[in-house]
Amino acid sequence: ALESTRGGQDAAQQAAGTLWNLAANNTANQDAIREAGGIGPLVELLCQGVASGASQKAAGALANLAAGQRNQDAIREAGAVPHLVSLLHAGEASEAAQQAAGALRNLAANNTANKNAV
Repeated sequence: ALESTRGGQDAAQQAAGTLWNLAANNTANQDAIREAGGIGPLVELLCQGVASGASQKAAGALANLAAGQRNQDAIREAGAVPHLVSLLHAGEASEAAQQAAGALRNLAANNTANKNAV
């Protein structure tokens, strides 16, 4: 869904928000999103920067996905860590930075490779 929305910011933002909600406290949905190839497009949305609502929702979706240990390595391997760190530079008042911090926290939980990457 996300790959077909590159031309439309609103559609990308809505898709990322939907995945954020679907991944909340639902391991089956987290696995389904990963298996459907949803992590890569979410990481691409992080590149849109702090001002983008899509990047904030993508960071939130990745935070929820990273709560499931099976997704932690896949998110790191998709290149999310540097993009999440760059969102932190917006400061604690930024919703994107808050979601990025949550994603990094979840990525590092009980995962030595991710702790080293962060």
